[in-house]
Amino acid sequence: MVNLLPEEMKKGGDEDDKGFDDFKKERKKTENIAMTIPIKDRPTKKEKKTKVSLRPWGFILKKIKKSKESQEKRKAMNVKKGGRKAMNVKKEEEKRREEEISGGFGVSLMPQQTMIISRVVRSRLLFLIVAIVVISVLFFVSRLYGNWHFDKLKSRVEYLKREIVLLEAQTAPLLKERDNIAFLANKAAEVKKVLKNHIYWTNFFDLLETYTVPDVYFGDFSAQAGESIRLMATSRDLVSLAQQIVAFNNAPDFIKEVNVSNIQKTEKGATAFFDLILVEDVWQR
Repeated sequence: MVNLLPEEMKKGGDEDDKGFDDFKKERKKTENIAMTIPIKDRPTKKEKKTKVSLRPWGFILKKIKKSKESQEKRKAMNVKKGGRKAMNVKKEEEKRREEEISGGFGVSLMPQQTMIISRVVRSRLLFLIVAIVVISVLFFVSRLYGNWHFDKLKSRVEYLKREIVLLEAQTAPLLKERDNIAFLANKAAEVKKVLKNHIYWTNFFDLLETYTVPDVYFGDFSAQAGESIRLMATSRDLVSLAQQIVAFNNAPDFIKEVNVSNIQKTEKGATAFFDLILVEDVWQR
């Protein structure tokens, strides 16, 4: 006989069949004992009959019901597992989005233990390292060039100092001569200035003698070089004084302007004062 029931139901059915077979064996044993050993003066006991269902359909239905319940439980478990998987998938998507956002802004929102360095961070770190290396090289090269340049300037300054000391040593004897030459030049300029401003009285007296009329002579006089001369003239009469005035007015190379004052007539003769403004060339050669 082929059993087409499920495995679980098969196991249950086999156990029931075994129980039914055991019941038959025990019944046969009791029958054999009753036949061999007679029981007298003892009422026979009522045998307890175990109800054995010869129709296994109720058991099959129970098994089917149990299998359905187990399948529903499995489905519920599978649904729960699917929900957990969906939750895990959502959590992974949220983590991935957070990683993308944190990678875009350069800030990681993940815990330190599970933090993963993104490509952007690695590229920025590499760029930072390259920038630091380039800046360090430029600083080192500029420092070397600056040291070389300042050393060159220092050597140039030392060379110029030596040249200055050498030139000072060579020009030291000439400095005294320079001072002497400057002193003589100053003296010459002073002498030239004195000679230029020197008043030559000989020219004045020669011209005065030339333009003096006979019978007129001059006594006291006061003079300021380059300005005017005051002479006191004495003559026999007024006619001679008048002739002298005419003579001074007709002397363009000697007198520029003539002023006569204090004309007096005395017993000895006539007197007058002449204020003369001379030409500038009279005082020079």
